[in-house]
Amino acid sequence: MTRGNNHPFLRRILLCEISAFLLAGKLLGQLMDPETRWHLFYGWMDFAAVMALLFGCGLAVAVLLHLIAGASRGRSDRWLSPWFFFLAVQIVFNFSFSLWDWVLAHIPQWSQMLQIAIWSLGLALTAGGYVVPALRRWAEKGWRALVLLWPILLLVPLNLALAYKWENVSGDPCRLGFRPAGKGPPIVIFILDMVGYDNAFTGVGQIRNKLPHLKAFSEEATVFHQAQAAGGYTHISLPSLMLQDDVSEFLISPTGTTRWGLQNNSDAPLRPAGDFPRALPYRVRASGSRAFYFGYAFPYKQMMPGAWDEAYILPFYAVSLPKPTSRWASLLIQYWLRYVRVSKDPFAALVRARGLHLVLENQHWRAITQDIYSTSMQFIREALSPGDLLIVHCPIPHEPFVFAADGRPSQLPRDDVVGGYKAQLQYADQLLGDWITALKQTGKWDPSWVFVLSDHGIHQRDYGAHPERKRHVPLMVKAPGQTTREDRHDPFRLVDLDRIPGFSRAVDKHP
Repeated sequence: MTRGNNHPFLRRILLCEISAFLLAGKLLGQLMDPETRWHLFYGWMDFAAVMALLFGCGLAVAVLLHLIAGASRGRSDRWLSPWFFFLAVQIVFNFSFSLWDWVLAHIPQWSQMLQIAIWSLGLALTAGGYVVPALRRWAEKGWRALVLLWPILLLVPLNLALAYKWENVSGDPCRLGFRPAGKGPPIVIFILDMVGYDNAFTGVGQIRNKLPHLKAFSEEATVFHQAQAAGGYTHISLPSLMLQDDVSEFLISPTGTTRWGLQNNSDAPLRPAGDFPRALPYRVRASGSRAFYFGYAFPYKQMMPGAWDEAYILPFYAVSLPKPTSRWASLLIQYWLRYVRVSKDPFAALVRARGLHLVLENQHWRAITQDIYSTSMQFIREALSPGDLLIVHCPIPHEPFVFAADGRPSQLPRDDVVGGYKAQLQYADQLLGDWITALKQTGKWDPSWVFVLSDHGIHQRDYGAHPERKRHVPLMVKAPGQTTREDRHDPFRLVDLDRIPGFSRAVDKHP
């Protein structure tokens, strides 16, 4: 590997660093994608963590190989030379290989067979390097050629360093405090993620008995039995709710600027969020009041500039280690796990087989749910003021199903999707009850508009020829001073909230 070189340690470092970057080719390819960085809230700390992980692993392996070479008086280089073939096969398949991706998408049960085939190919070529002199010579040439790829150690970090960074995605709404000078009723919107109408309601239009807080709320609210979300997924339905229009896929520029299209007019030019005339946060702020968002997954502060006084937003894809672990440690584990998820090497496969990545991902899901719950609860008690718009996007009962009905970690098997969903929906109902109790205890319940709804139905259900049924969601609205139930069975869309009597005046602060 290093024969004929006057600086064997430096050469080993170079070979190991190049190998680390090539083995992480799939991960690095994902990070080059602006959409992936947007999902991860990828900032400068993320960049530093990825570089530290790659360069650190390369250095650690180089030190180990150098120690082995010293102990064997240099003979280990020749012993290990044929392993170039195993490394090369792993590198090739760790990139976005079409056959692998197709198998995972269409025949997931074959993924293990393909994984074994990749290892077998690498091992067969490596074994050939020990018994066939020509293959050994090719392996030695391969190591020498690998050094010529040293520019990737400069180009990849430079590319990621120059890419747009999602900084200051989340803030602390509670720091703005209570505003006694606010005017008009507060508007509070609770969104329980992924609840279809028939998940919450019986066939006769009553809330299911195992959801007591939703049931109690329905008895003093207007219940819309035919409410339709604007999309079957959060990235369409929630922005549509905020902007009060049927937005379609959005486009994020390399500089982070977001522009939105319309579902019913694909030819219309894309426009920024502030250009939607019925957008709730912009209207509230234009009237002199404040707008706040608590949620996860999407960096709405940057995507909707000027829409929010402050927002508390957590990433969907991350690792939340127990406190007081530093964010730096969490980021190192996070990107190691992302490598494990896409890599074809045996060590990554072992980690996946043991389910360690799922343990940490489930822990993160529990952590962000609790954080959004506790911070929004603090805001309701301490800072919610007259005229404020507050949107709380609760992560559950959306998958993964990690909560039991009482909020403890779920003990159900991972494949028990039905049981897991029902338990997590019951826990979401409990959190809703706590938020409502906080409103009542602080005297903010009676004067407020309070909405309880979902952004779409459950993803696991087969809606067959009627995908629009996934958009049929619960919607219940309590107007200020309302104490009795009203039922509405007319078609209603979540992008038409101004149709609710008195609501547009509350948003625009008109008497």
